[in-house]
Amino acid sequence: MTEGLGSEHVWGAPAIARATGLSTDAVYSLADHPDSPIYRPPGTNRLYATRSELRLWLRTKRKQPEET
Repeated sequence: MTEGLGSEHVWGAPAIARATGLSTDAVYSLADHPDSPIYRPPGTNRLYATRSELRLWLRTKRKQPEET
């Protein structure tokens, strides 16, 4: 499992926060949402994501109108 800047795999909340531009607290909060591409593999509390899923998810979330 690599975490370099060019790696597709992103492990840990701090690395996911850097990849998305969000805070670590926001990453932990988003991990609890079922539509989020941030996962907790079984048997661990560590978070995991892929850069391509994060990019796609962030693009689609930004295009949605705000709920009132």
